[in-house]
Amino acid sequence: DTHWCRIQLPAASDVLCPASDRVKNAERAQLLEHPDRIKIVHFSGKSTAKPWHRILDDIWADYWPDRSRDAEYVDLFGKEFMGYWLWIKRDREMFESQASNGKNWDMAGLVLDDDLQIHRNSDNSKPAEHLEIPESMARGAVDFLSSVLGEWFDALQALEADLGFELR
Repeated sequence: DTHWCRIQLPAASDVLCPASDRVKNAERAQLLEHPDRIKIVHFSGKSTAKPWHRILDDIWADYWPDRSRDAEYVDLFGKEFMGYWLWIKRDREMFESQASNGKNWDMAGLVLDDDLQIHRNSDNSKPAEHLEIPESMARGAVDFLSSVLGEWFDALQALEADLGFELR
């Protein structure tokens, strides 16, 4: 069953926000459980969140052409996206900063407990609601990011070999 889908990398982690129905119902969220079905990836968002920066920018010189640091690079690359900080890493400082920002309506009332579980506070008459991000989707987002970057770098190295030219 081939599912033809284009996905923007920021959307891969942003869609995990448990405060809306996106994590349960959005097609993109469901695809994170089967990232192999995603066929087109769009590198949108921050200019620093592009795989070619690993090769062309001096700041990443220690990460290329040595592929042994791919996993570390995937984590650093993921940190370019707010959704990665909030829903994958569950970084307390970033979470509290975003939750306290009145412009982030989808985070209104969200809290991160001591076990890094997400809850939504309602009024005082109801207990806080535990909001779940399915582990399969969170893992799928990381696996997807790792796979996409790995394939991009594999293709680049194959091209460099074919051309007999190294970019760095």
